[in-house]
Amino acid sequence: MRPGKTGSKFVSTYLSSPGPRCAQLGPFHDTLASSLPRNAPKLAVLREPCSRALSLIAHWRAYFAPTHPVQRVASLADLATFLDSHWTQLTALPWPETDAARHHYIVGWPQSWYVDNCTRILCFDSLEPELERFCHRAGGTRIAGGPRQLAVASSKHSSGGGGSRTGSSSHGGSSRVGSSLPGSRGVVGVRNGGSIRGSGSKGSGSGNKGSGAPRSPPRESHEPEACARIRNEWYAEDWRLYQRHCVHPATLPHPPPSDP
Repeated sequence: MRPGKTGSKFVSTYLSSPGPRCAQLGPFHDTLASSLPRNAPKLAVLREPCSRALSLIAHWRAYFAPTHPVQRVASLADLATFLDSHWTQLTALPWPETDAARHHYIVGWPQSWYVDNCTRILCFDSLEPELERFCHRAGGTRIAGGPRQLAVASSKHSSGGGGSRTGSSSHGGSSRVGSSLPGSRGVVGVRNGGSIRGSGSKGSGSGNKGSGAPRSPPRESHEPEACARIRNEWYAEDWRLYQRHCVHPATLPHPPPSDP
């Protein structure tokens, strides 16, 4: 699974390299968990919502046109105001792929849409070692230098390009909180090496800014009230999942020990 701004480019580059062979290459951002069989094993990365929100601001301001309303967003407080008035458009389904004014909203879809009961969760803040452990346990080959070195090396020999969409999402509506969409599968931004940008927007490539290991910006950015709104109003289910899997993993039930 590939929720936007969670290091999905890094993970996909790593999984598609010849070494690990521990999972299939992830689909595009518009592929949600609910679009896959319920019993199909899945893999997704969760990122703390405010850290992700800061990355969303940077992405949207870089790839939307200068006249787009998101260009007025310069803080988490501004983003909260923006989400309040644009949440329906941001979460509209199916993905408006050819609409330059909404194309990149897909990276802000709730992370919870990519998670179901068969999803293995990795945590963004410790993604590199967790990804390596996951692949090792899945029978993949350990790579000298770990995921970061392999991903960077692979990106140097890759011409880009993403997978094709395997089907439209089955979700409908645009609930404010991701809890109404407990599972979905998806990929963000651009496919097959193309891009959709607003007029006058920055750059002309695929929209991906490199394949190195992700780095998390400061979470609350000295805006605790705005951060709390983002966590509790728009991305409440993401926040619940993140706390369960990445903040308080010791509270998770453990499987009974196997018989000797």
